[in-house]
Amino acid sequence: MIVVTYNSARTVAQTLTSAFRALPGAELLVVDNGSTDGTLAAIAASETQVRVITGHGNVGFGAGCNLGAQAATRDFLLFLNPDVVLSSFDDDEIGAAARRPSFGIFAASEEVGSRVRPLVNLALGPRSELALYLGRAFLLPAEFSVALPKGRPARQWVSGAAFLVRRSEFARVRGFDERYFLYFEDRDLSDRYALCNLPVASLSGLRIVHAAGTGSDAASDGRVRWGLLSLLQYFESGRTPDGRGDVSRTALRWIKLLRRTANFGGRVPGLRPRAVRKAEQLHRLESQLRLFAMQDDRSFYPDAAVGLARAFGIRGG
Repeated sequence: MIVVTYNSARTVAQTLTSAFRALPGAELLVVDNGSTDGTLAAIAASETQVRVITGHGNVGFGAGCNLGAQAATRDFLLFLNPDVVLSSFDDDEIGAAARRPSFGIFAASEEVGSRVRPLVNLALGPRSELALYLGRAFLLPAEFSVALPKGRPARQWVSGAAFLVRRSEFARVRGFDERYFLYFEDRDLSDRYALCNLPVASLSGLRIVHAAGTGSDAASDGRVRWGLLSLLQYFESGRTPDGRGDVSRTALRWIKLLRRTANFGGRVPGLRPRAVRKAEQLHRLESQLRLFAMQDDRSFYPDAAVGLARAFGIRGG
């Protein structure tokens, strides 16, 4: 079992304790990406048998998962985010899947009140994905959420929040693409499983709940920027079944349109505070994307950088 942490002190102990209770004989590995908030102390105080991998800095979520997979010794790898609680692990269902010649990648199911929903999503095209992303970040109030539509077997992807793989198959598809820092690396990984004719599905008997007290500002500058860059990298890479669709140029055009809309909303008394904040955030986002397209270091999101440079008209991009 592999948990990648970064400043996860508030929740990681709950995750590890739940994993230890659900799978008492499991190998538990934590890959810490340079936490500074007491995460390591929280792990030490969790009273679980955990092997901790440190010293590599903040290499991103996917690279952290790859480090854990390389250090693991068991045949199956269960990846958990440090803000989830493992509530059940059905040995019979998972054992039946494990006896198949091809195991694949299986998403967990999330318990939300009395409902259970599989953490698999429909693979949308570039414009639909971009509209959904920017709409959630800049148009909907924070208290609203939009669930992604559920997928068909041939075109769905598993959420990286909690999923199970066979170690040999994970190595066969080369693990996570480490050019992603955060977000969309799970969709890219699911694509490569599908390309290798390995199942992409979910398990009803592998269940999680999100730990209490983990609220974060999903529309903060950093999260929006990383999420958008990940989306652009995915579609600009040319390796997706959906194609590029000139997504970087479309993204910039829609950001400008949203800024104009927010500026207009700033003239309406009831909308002014939120509209002004969104207009300022969109201005910062556009500036950050331009700076990213101009930088020489392209360890992360190289295809997104090229697409953005082209969209901004930056020479040499």
